[in-house]
Amino acid sequence: MVAQRQEMQRRAELVARACHEIRGPLTAAGLAAEAAARRGAHLPPAVLEHELWRAARAVDDLGAAGRSRRGIAFLRDRSPGHDEARTGGGVDVRADATAGGGARTHTDAVAVLDRQAVLWTRVGEARGRTVHPVATIDGRRDGSPALVAVDPIRLAQAIANLIVNALDHGQGDIHLVLRTTPGRVRIEVCDSGPGLPEPLRVLIARPRAGRGRRGRGLAITAAIAERVGGSLVVAPAARGARMVLDLPAAAAAAAAAANAQQRAASTARVVPASSRAGVSAA
Repeated sequence: MVAQRQEMQRRAELVARACHEIRGPLTAAGLAAEAAARRGAHLPPAVLEHELWRAARAVDDLGAAGRSRRGIAFLRDRSPGHDEARTGGGVDVRADATAGGGARTHTDAVAVLDRQAVLWTRVGEARGRTVHPVATIDGRRDGSPALVAVDPIRLAQAIANLIVNALDHGQGDIHLVLRTTPGRVRIEVCDSGPGLPEPLRVLIARPRAGRGRRGRGLAITAAIAERVGGSLVVAPAARGARMVLDLPAAAAAAAAAANAQQRAASTARVVPASSRAGVSAA
């Protein structure tokens, strides 16, 4: 009985997450288009199209939530050959072959963040807030794209949830920063509000524990990051919240995956001494 109740709660949370991600892009696109129209301007079609792809992905997640047995339906990605990757609206999306014969999506984080900034600048106007353009701090010195091994729609979901958190619970201007260092890409969303009311790990556990909706967007962002070997952290700030989406650069992620495969292969080749003895005795 307890196990059945836990399973029902888990699936209910998956459904709630998918619904959260359906509402988000549709609401944002509507507010941004309205704010742009008041200025006699228009949102770039690629920005609106990308938000529709985000909503479509969430509809897929909603359908998968009822079929999932392991709680991973929300994070099921498509290959970069699907339409949303082909209509990337300027986002650099690449597919590299992996050792296992599959494909790993490499996405330009700068392009995704820039496009989200266009959208959320307009949403901020509609809500009386200022979302500043992206500040890029490049510590790699080679000028290469800031590629991360994350599906572009998932990366947009992660970034959008951080911005929504700042709009809903923060105060003052919102600053978007992208920092690159050898092997890492860090996307920061900063505001001047009171900061988080609880430690991050407690906040993101609230929805799953049935303690309200606060923290669901952060939990979604954390799950997306963790799936690719990254993390969501709170960085020190003089005032407000400074949320950091810390991701491995694509090259670093590929190297880590290759090393993991090599370790797994080496472990599989090792036959315990007891097993060899048993075979000999037989």
